[in-house]
Amino acid sequence: MTRNMWICLAVALAVLAVDQGTKAWVLEGLRLQEGQSYRLSSIFAVTLVRNYSMSFGLIGTGPVARGFLLIFPVVVVGILIGWARRSTSTLLSVAIGFVIGGAVGNAIDRFRFGWVVDFLDFSRLGFPWVGNPADWAIGIGVVLLAWHFIRTPERGGEAGEA
Repeated sequence: MTRNMWICLAVALAVLAVDQGTKAWVLEGLRLQEGQSYRLSSIFAVTLVRNYSMSFGLIGTGPVARGFLLIFPVVVVGILIGWARRSTSTLLSVAIGFVIGGAVGNAIDRFRFGWVVDFLDFSRLGFPWVGNPADWAIGIGVVLLAWHFIRTPERGGEAGEA
């Protein structure tokens, strides 16, 4: 395995550990019921939400949507692993690792519970959606991917150490 593939794997595993560990804390440690909140500061609360859809409610919750939400992450992760194996860019490998870790974290929830455990509540800051570390990791990964492609457009985004 290449150095950049190891980096990708390390980032993905770190994201997965944080995601699944914090979700276990919310479900088993705090023992919150759906919709119940535990305020940690004036701007942040832990609020348990069972997310049967996907980010921002972009897809429904019926059987077709559920099947899609179980299969789609597996396909995306497979494509990203192939891409990471060919990567010669550390930034690209880190970005892909964030996305893979987040996708796998949410997929584990869907397979275990039939829904994703959301709990990061910043509604006091005007952010209306409750999320989880996997969601944030996917967002960070997408931003890093965009940064990578903006910095290295001459080779389709693939360059040496970016």
